[in-house]
Amino acid sequence: MGSQLRGRGAVVTGAASGLGRGLCVALAAEGVRVVAADVEETPLAETVHMVRECGGWAIAQPADVTQPDAMAALAARAWSELGQVELLFNNAGVFVGGWTWETTDADWRWILGVNVRGVVNGIRAFLPGMIAQRTWGHVVNTASMAGIVSAPLSGPYCASKFAVVGLSECLWHDLSMQPDNRIGVSVVVPSAVATDIARSERTRPPALAGVATDGGRLVGDALAQATATGADPVAAATRILAGIEAGDFYIPTAEAFAEHCAIANETRLRKAPPRFQMF
Repeated sequence: MGSQLRGRGAVVTGAASGLGRGLCVALAAEGVRVVAADVEETPLAETVHMVRECGGWAIAQPADVTQPDAMAALAARAWSELGQVELLFNNAGVFVGGWTWETTDADWRWILGVNVRGVVNGIRAFLPGMIAQRTWGHVVNTASMAGIVSAPLSGPYCASKFAVVGLSECLWHDLSMQPDNRIGVSVVVPSAVATDIARSERTRPPALAGVATDGGRLVGDALAQATATGADPVAAATRILAGIEAGDFYIPTAEAFAEHCAIANETRLRKAPPRFQMF
């Protein structure tokens, strides 16, 4: 691996921990220069330190993906430092769970703001510049297997990740209609990875504070147990990079879902209806 990636410039959101940190480390190992972004500044600096200790190139740019101005500033810094941005990883994500009828307006505003609008803001901030470069490029949006298969006590999270899958498919179609397009799209559908997503509340803005519920605690405990024994983030990230090089649209992080995603890669988009047939 590395023939397509080496020497490229990448931006990774949600880079302070978990899969985002794993992506930064795996990218650096492939000779990719990384601009790492997150709202958590101290662990973000730790990610950059880890990359540099391994001999890689990385800088930190604090950014709140829910804020278009912050994403525009991230894009400006990335182009200034990298010269070109070929790889965009819209990876930042949070979790809210509980009985669907108990979820609050603040729950929905927070999770949709980060998980969906964060991806939209990344696309809007970076795609025009990436298209204008007229070089190879790739957009990678992190969804979840919960964006393909629903689960109890996870209404807000599943809704947000189903949205990311649909948005990514639409982006693939949009780019395929552009003349001489060289930008690919992938959507990552991770299963359990050793991350801190069960502790997402640590990054929740006070204005959108949550309300503790029995359902929320139940699913939070289950998620914490699953991620405690989840896949190593760097190993999961290495699998993602291999999927990019292979040109896969759906990229799983677990072998158990590889066949499902391989079938989807052959049928879901490749056999899409002609343009505008749905209208």
